[in-house]
Amino acid sequence: MLEKVRQYKEFVFIFLFIFILNSLINFSPGDDEYFKNISKTMSLYDFIYMRYTIWSGRVFADSILYLIMDENIWIWRILNSIIIFMLPIAIVRIFSMKISFKYFLIAFCSICCISFNVISSGFLWVTGSINYSWPILLGILSSIIYTDILFNKTHKLKRKY
Repeated sequence: MLEKVRQYKEFVFIFLFIFILNSLINFSPGDDEYFKNISKTMSLYDFIYMRYTIWSGRVFADSILYLIMDENIWIWRILNSIIIFMLPIAIVRIFSMKISFKYFLIAFCSICCISFNVISSGFLWVTGSINYSWPILLGILSSIIYTDILFNKTHKLKRKY
């Protein structure tokens, strides 16, 4: 185990940096407070039904917000750290089968060059990260299969006629 950590020490360092940064973040007034308190007044089903019919179609994100915002910010801190860490890995993986630290760092630094307002709203705000950066990662991860097929990396289309 320790040997694996040494082999990937740069990746471990970046992940710990992200986790420490996320550990400093607390709920913000506004949406975070709203989602934090809603589970005390509504069931999950009633909340999702109300949100879908009145406000938005973000059923997946709203369900996650309902489940983890009630005094469970530590779950968000862990998951958001994983999401932020996986984003540059997924970007590199679209272009390469091997994830080198050099390309990871280029992708990570490129993400860090985004405007601070976008970073804070989309990555470091509890509600914003679940609504924006988490779906972005899921979309990029799902596109890896298609890029592999397109560039004949690992997956082969088998036609059954």
